[in-house]
Amino acid sequence: MRGIIEYEINKDDLIDFHLYYAKNSKAIKNQIRGAQITLLVMHAVSIACFYMLFDGLPRVFSIVFVLIFGFIQIITYEFRQNMKIIRYVNKLFDSNASKYLLGRKSITINTNSILFTDENTELKFSITPDVTIKESEKSYFIFRSEAPAIILPKKFISDGNVREALLSLLNK
Repeated sequence: MRGIIEYEINKDDLIDFHLYYAKNSKAIKNQIRGAQITLLVMHAVSIACFYMLFDGLPRVFSIVFVLIFGFIQIITYEFRQNMKIIRYVNKLFDSNASKYLLGRKSITINTNSILFTDENTELKFSITPDVTIKESEKSYFIFRSEAPAIILPKKFISDGNVREALLSLLNK
């Protein structure tokens, strides 16, 4: 056995996971890029319409207004999506729907397997190529193809041997 990590998941850890997933998911990146392109096209059409409809100073003011508003919308779209994610997790937290995600948990790291336990579940799986460990600024995430990600906050890893075991798994 290489080590046992006892930890607790809270709302900030869930937010960190969802923001990490949004930042690294190809599907979400494509959705954001598509929305930004849609906003760009929509504002370009608005500018063309204002150019045809107005003359003189009203034309200039309307085009400048659309350019400024469009620029702000396009540049801040990803930030606004992150704020939606944070509101979603807060809503989950407030509605008590996240009670199975939060709370005390433990992970036992062995040479060739990981045992995850919480109040309701015990999950043991071998370390195979379909198991990946990703890292954010605040947490590690253990992904398996047929199971949800396991969130492991870095603040609970104080033992150097456990940290090394986890990092050796991360580098596989």
